[in-house]
This record gives sequence, C-alpha cells and structure tokens, in this order.
Amino acid sequence: MAPRLEPRKGRIGGLHQARGKFLASMLRVVSAAGWLRAVEEPAVGDPGRTDVLRDRVRAERARWMTQLDESTMWMVDNLGSRAPTWPSDVPRMMIGI
Repeated sequence: MAPRLEPRKGRIGGLHQARGKFLASMLRVVSAAGWLRAVEEPAVGDPGRTDVLRDRVRAERARWMTQLDESTMWMVDNLGSRAPTWPSDVPRMMIGI
C-alpha cells in the first residue's frame, strides 16, 4: 500500500495547497467586503471626527479595496485550475463543470 501512496503524495499535497490558497482568497474577499460595508468614511462636516481620523479611515478603506481587488483577480485568474479541487459545489457551478 505504501509504495502506491508515495507517488501520489505530491499531487495530493498540491491539491491541499490549492484549496488552502483558494480558501484564503475567499476569506480575504469576505473580510475586506465586510469591513468596507461596516466602516464608512466619516463626513467632512462631522465635528466629532478629526482630519487625522478621516485620513486614517480613508487609508484603511483603500487598503481593504486593494485586498478585495487583488484577491478577486487571483480567484478569477485561477478559478479554472483551483475550483475543481474545492470540495464544495459552489466553485464548480461558477465555472460550469
């Protein structure tokens, strides 16, 4: 049994790595989208918000947008090769297999 498992070990490990990368990207999309929805940029006329706070929130929102864009692009670029390794039917339905 062990001699047959050894040649497959690399391929099985690669599938697990692909699933892990796809999961990390999906979680990053969900997380960044959640933060963008939850944290709005403070209004300029709001007396309880300083310019420093507004700049920091704006910078964080820009960072979350970048994370969302990068993760989404990676998932779209790699959907055909990574989604079939995912145990759920959702990615398979997305690419029609």
